[in-house]
Amino acid sequence: MSPSMSVIRLKRVYAPPEAADGARVLVDRLWPRGLSRAKASIDLRLNDHRIHCFLAMRALGTL
Repeated sequence: MSPSMSVIRLKRVYAPPEAADGARVLVDRLWPRGLSRAKASIDLRLNDHRIHCFLAMRALGTL
């Protein structure tokens, strides 16, 4: 892997944060039910549905 490439790992927002997580980004239109902002420990929230669709298509290999 070249130095300019990054590894993106997917993790459920309900999973407790770990030291090895790095930056935690929530990509969803709605905030997860029953989860406080403090407990989620989210560094960045992208709530635009177009970003979510782009990432989903990319993960499925259709983009």
